[in-house]
Amino acid sequence: MGGISTGCIDVDAAGVWGMSTIFSDFTLYSPNPVNNLPRGVPRHPASFSPILGLSVGGQTWLLTSPRIAEGGKIDACHEPALPKKFWEVDVPKIEGVRTASDIRYWGHYPVADLEYETDAPVAVSMRAWSPFIPGDAVVSNTPGSVFEVRLHNRTKKAQQGTIAFNFPGPTDYEARGAVKFSRRTVSEGGLAGLLVNPESDFKAQYLVGVIGGSGTVRFGAGLGSNGAAWAAIANVLPVAKLEEAGTSCAVDFKLRPSEGRVVRFVLAWYAPQWVGFDDTVYTHMYATRYQGVEQVATHLAKAHEQVLRRILSWQGAIYESRELPAWLRDTLVNNFALIPEDSFWTLQNQAMPWVGPEGFFGMLECPRGCPQIECIPCSWYGNQPIAFFFPQLAYLTQKAYLHYVSPEGEAPFTMAGLQAASPYASQPGYFWQRSLNGTCYVDLVDRLWMRTGDDAVLREFYDSVKKVTTYTMNLRPGADGVISMPKGNGGMEWFEAGEWAGMCAHLGGLHLSQVRIAERMAEHMGDADFARQCRDWFDQGSKSMEEKMWTGGYYLNFFEPETGKKSDAIMAYQLDGEWA
Repeated sequence: MGGISTGCIDVDAAGVWGMSTIFSDFTLYSPNPVNNLPRGVPRHPASFSPILGLSVGGQTWLLTSPRIAEGGKIDACHEPALPKKFWEVDVPKIEGVRTASDIRYWGHYPVADLEYETDAPVAVSMRAWSPFIPGDAVVSNTPGSVFEVRLHNRTKKAQQGTIAFNFPGPTDYEARGAVKFSRRTVSEGGLAGLLVNPESDFKAQYLVGVIGGSGTVRFGAGLGSNGAAWAAIANVLPVAKLEEAGTSCAVDFKLRPSEGRVVRFVLAWYAPQWVGFDDTVYTHMYATRYQGVEQVATHLAKAHEQVLRRILSWQGAIYESRELPAWLRDTLVNNFALIPEDSFWTLQNQAMPWVGPEGFFGMLECPRGCPQIECIPCSWYGNQPIAFFFPQLAYLTQKAYLHYVSPEGEAPFTMAGLQAASPYASQPGYFWQRSLNGTCYVDLVDRLWMRTGDDAVLREFYDSVKKVTTYTMNLRPGADGVISMPKGNGGMEWFEAGEWAGMCAHLGGLHLSQVRIAERMAEHMGDADFARQCRDWFDQGSKSMEEKMWTGGYYLNFFEPETGKKSDAIMAYQLDGEWA
């Protein structure tokens, strides 16, 4: 659940809360007294706290899998790059309640549909969703989610009961050491909610509530793994103490035979700031749209029908495309889920005074294994959804790359130094993979220019394209330099394993694509001299590739004549340059 730079929280298929960054818990310091995560891992382990419970006829069903109620050590999401202990969560045993026998789960981001199998007389399903619409960065920048719970009386007699929603709130670390949490009720625009605010230096508010409808709405402390508290939800919710972060919300209902009803819970959060490893305070763009969590929640209460209709409309256009195989339709939808996990849209601050009023936008390479901002080859491979659907955000990223191009023309590898991989963009990283960073830079400019059709984009970035291309083509002197590793073979290639030396088929093909792209740009700009230079580089590199790398049946992986180093392995993505 989450959108563009809102942070996100997982709705796990077991019916529990998973990993989360909604309280701007991006930069964990080691050792962390709460969860002992290493520095630089932005998403903390799952809480495995149940989301829903149902009470009918004096019996409570915890709407989770039996495995959760059993308790014990559960692997939250093992990341091979880190020791397993960082993701292993000790879950308490939950007694005194029944559980779902099974949960049918269909995730189609930003929607998760769950159907709970129980022996209760009332059937329950849930559609959880967050505002995310390709092409609409404003709506997609809303820090909140709606949980539509459908109740259906499957018997021939009237039933009454309670459906309860549970949210654990921020951890001690996320609350920045808060020891007290103030609470106040909110009743506005069809919303009945409870706003929870930790009393600490940083805002980390959240609001749990119910949208519209009738019936009694009650609020209490978080239910967590307290079986006795869950068993009592029909009569009472636990009283929240000042030091407790969690919240529960219960709705009492009556259903006639075969009658159905929808209860819409809302979860909104507002944690607009986080602190980078450079001790700079960063601010989410959503803070310019909402002044607090109450505004987020009331907006969702008013707009939820329209926003969900738009979400299902764009998804329907994909899922109904029968010319595409089912796996591709599903992938095209769910690949967007990487955006809430990895995106940062931040305002100007003292570390980035060059950022304009539209802010800076960047993506993490990997939130658990390698949380560095805008690793440029990862952007080259993966920014198509951003460029296609949110070109204004791709432009903000490209402006940052432009800022970090060195005076010599070297494009940055990352916007955060490799030794301080973290969600901030004030320290660029150079050298590593410099053989192809310039190629990425030029192609990303071209991708943005082609997507927008706006020559102003080309005019703004053209001088840097010339500088970066010239730098890249001269990394290694000599006739074969256009398709070769830099002098000394330092800095590796995208494929961060093995050895690379001299002329390389993969790198060489990409360099040839770079000068073709730069030539097309030069011709459009009327720069005949540079267009001619690009053609010369292309002819020179092509000659070396065909005469010195072609074996008669395939291209060598690499070949360095002066040392005799040679590899006749065939790289699986050797034709990246042709694709570019």
